Amino acid sequence: MISMTLADWLVLTAIPIIAAILAIFGRSQNKGWRGYFIAQGTLSTTSVVSTYFGANLTFTTIFLLLAHEAYYRGACVFVVPVFWFLGSCLFSILYNHIQPYVAKGQMLHQALAEGFASPQLQKWASCWTIIGFTGTVGLEFYGAMLVFHWLGLPSGYDVTLGLVLAACCAAFTYIGGFRGVAISDFFLDIFALAAAIIIGYLAYPRDGLSVVPAELVGSPPPLPDITESVLYALGMALLFIPFHFCVLDSWQRCAAWHKKEKSIASWTISGGALLAICYSAPIFVGLWLRRHNIEIAHSDQPLRVFLSLQQLPAPLTGIIIAGFIGAMLSTADELLNCSALTVVFDLLQVPRDHTTRSATDERRIVVTGQLYTVFFGFLSAFVAILAIWLKRPISDIAIAVFSGQVVFFLPLCLQFFWPEKAKALGSTASLAMVLAFVTGLAAVVSSWVWNIRLLAESAPLLSFFTVLVVLCIGLLRSVYIAR
Repeated sequence: MISMTLADWLVLTAIPIIAAILAIFGRSQNKGWRGYFIAQGTLSTTSVVSTYFGANLTFTTIFLLLAHEAYYRGACVFVVPVFWFLGSCLFSILYNHIQPYVAKGQMLHQALAEGFASPQLQKWASCWTIIGFTGTVGLEFYGAMLVFHWLGLPSGYDVTLGLVLAACCAAFTYIGGFRGVAISDFFLDIFALAAAIIIGYLAYPRDGLSVVPAELVGSPPPLPDITESVLYALGMALLFIPFHFCVLDSWQRCAAWHKKEKSIASWTISGGALLAICYSAPIFVGLWLRRHNIEIAHSDQPLRVFLSLQQLPAPLTGIIIAGFIGAMLSTADELLNCSALTVVFDLLQVPRDHTTRSATDERRIVVTGQLYTVFFGFLSAFVAILAIWLKRPISDIAIAVFSGQVVFFLPLCLQFFWPEKAKALGSTASLAMVLAFVTGLAAVVSSWVWNIRLLAESAPLLSFFTVLVVLCIGLLRSVYIAR
């Protein structure tokens, strides 16, 4: 268990309260759906960067998972921050292909629908985003539950804790809209960054511990063989290099920026570099534990063991735990807002043109979005509770969630560089996405049934190549018919 003093608890308790108060400041400018979902397209660079940093410095899939992966895989996990930074650079370079859609008020799914001349594709794409974002928020709630277990909360309170997390996060997202999210994220990001800095400092280059308790000394697990490491690196490349293109919040962020006609390199590359550095902190944690020959039970978390061994003065422990909760909240709030956005305009396909709508109709759209924000908050809590009960490896759950999002990248490339062919392949692109999503999910579930880790780790590769094969067949068929 991790010990907390009164000062630590005061710091931790203040985080959601202050975040909610800050979110309220964004409420006054939420006029119409553009105000609620994209802040009227007038968000400052600082606010855009805060949402970029907050949405992508997650607790469960970064702090928790990378420490776990580094402990079991070793230094090869550094490919994650490297590929993340390369993906940030690629997104900046190819933004000129995205900017025309953003300028028209279109985002990821609407751009796909126009590029492939397929409203049906827009609906299918929105389904993958909703599943991916609900799963991601569920993972963040799952991680928060584990943190409270570390602090001594009995597991019998998981349902109550999940509902409380959903209510807190959905409440200030409901109230503040995207501008409120940006304001509160700036505050939450400070604590998340502080947690990353403190953990990185403790784990490397300083050992931070002179004597390892004898009961923890043992043999760390053997590193995976070269085949598994290569598959892991390829899977991470396919997840993180195209990641910015394939997630709705990247497009939403660009649409909300007040300089959307300018290059985004100034904040995506610098922000990507800062995130890559933060991603390295939990990796050092896993390597630190291996260097000290600390043996960890398979059901335990390397990050928890590392923190329990540190003798930190108050309120540093509180700041670290507050940073974890801040990372969770700053990810969940934006993804809940995005999920509501895609339901309203992609799944229900409400027209975006607001010039002919009355103020009452605009308000009705905002209320609909707010209700879906709350709905997805509680749905994510259910996913978190289910994940706790299933006791599946976090890495497998994360791969299952993210593999469904890589399916957008190849269709987008086809749309950017061969637009005339994309127009004729709407149904093919829809089929490719469906098959790729099912393939990735089937790989993860099969790995659980047959206990074959390589199947789960191959899920991103299988999803990617499923899209590639189906699109290639569609292209060859269209060329054959044309001849």
